[in-house]
Amino acid sequence: MPIAPFRKIWISIWAQASSSDIAVLSEVLTSALSPYGDVLVTPKGPYWRTPEMLEFQVLLVPSGSTWDCLQALGCTQDPDGMWRDWERPRDGGVFLHPAVYGVQVGEAEAAAPPLFNDGDIVVIRDCADARAEDLVGAEAVVHGAGYDADQPDPLLRRWYHRVMPKGRSELEPFAESDLQPTGRHITTDLQRLAHLSVSAEGLIIKSFAP
Repeated sequence: MPIAPFRKIWISIWAQASSSDIAVLSEVLTSALSPYGDVLVTPKGPYWRTPEMLEFQVLLVPSGSTWDCLQALGCTQDPDGMWRDWERPRDGGVFLHPAVYGVQVGEAEAAAPPLFNDGDIVVIRDCADARAEDLVGAEAVVHGAGYDADQPDPLLRRWYHRVMPKGRSELEPFAESDLQPTGRHITTDLQRLAHLSVSAEGLIIKSFAP
């Protein structure tokens, strides 16, 4: 399988440590992940839900495929191909550092990055889905990207986006080619980005929320 030009891995890490350990843990995590590719570790401070834990967000562009990289890190998939969360087992076990308590991972691999980012304002083009929902020509705000879950070749994957049409209260999925850019952007109120995939039935599935 060819290595796709666009490759990214997201890792959310929760560590049992104090705020005074942020700099040291950031350096340790960066050093541990650097052999796998280009890495950026962003400390978020105490986790809002569990303040006694520190939260770190990691963006990793692996040297090889995302699948090979996550396998090398010890990550596993469930029967549906979704990456499992890691939590420190009671009988011992370490992920990158003994202070790490919990981990979530997600990845994206395709021929090119998605055309739109969260908060981009787009116009929904004339297509069958837009006509069915009476959304032809409507403006919408982008909230997440995903691609065909059943396409194993990353070079053939097509991007989809969830969008919030103006005047609506529910997100709607549209193929990237069915959305026209406006050049405008807003700051969205979503606190967590989601990595999505699209099932054979056209359903968007959240596989990771860093």
